[in-house]
Amino acid sequence: MMFECQQVTKRYLGQTALNKVTLQLPQGKMIGVIGPNGSGKTTLLKLLAGLCQPSEGKVLVGGRVLKRRDAAKIAYLSELDAFYSFFTVEETLHFFASQFGDLNVAKAEQMLQFLNLDAQVKVSHLSKGHRGRLKLVLALARDVPLKEGKVLGCYDADEIRSHYGQSLTEWMKRVYEGRQDVLTD
Repeated sequence: MMFECQQVTKRYLGQTALNKVTLQLPQGKMIGVIGPNGSGKTTLLKLLAGLCQPSEGKVLVGGRVLKRRDAAKIAYLSELDAFYSFFTVEETLHFFASQFGDLNVAKAEQMLQFLNLDAQVKVSHLSKGHRGRLKLVLALARDVPLKEGKVLGCYDADEIRSHYGQSLTEWMKRVYEGRQDVLTD
């Protein structure tokens, strides 16, 4: 078992985002978190990434309580863009490598080619879909130290299917080569 939630509740200013969630996410599986807007998908992923703490209950990884410092060991793909618009794709890659010592630049460059992302284009000139691909590269290229590596994030399955003619699962298997666990919403 890699991730586990035990009676997890998360509140934001009195608003309950998750209420007494109990789940076990087995190692070695690709798992999709599906639900309507506002149902707590992103909150769940942030809890599993160690980016926030539950209001009640426990989040465990490998049988121990997940702490904020564990977030450095988990690659989390936010739905928000956190790019400098004046950087090129290549400059963004190298900036992230300077911030995350576990980012495998060679693997990221291979993924840029696979995803048809031009490294010389400025981030401000990327479409929403291409910015999403760049975020995916930056998350998947990290060699996170948690056993076998984890990536938590959001992917647009319809865009992947329309551009690559394959399901999200098939695409992730090709891109994610060698990793064991991917959680998506």
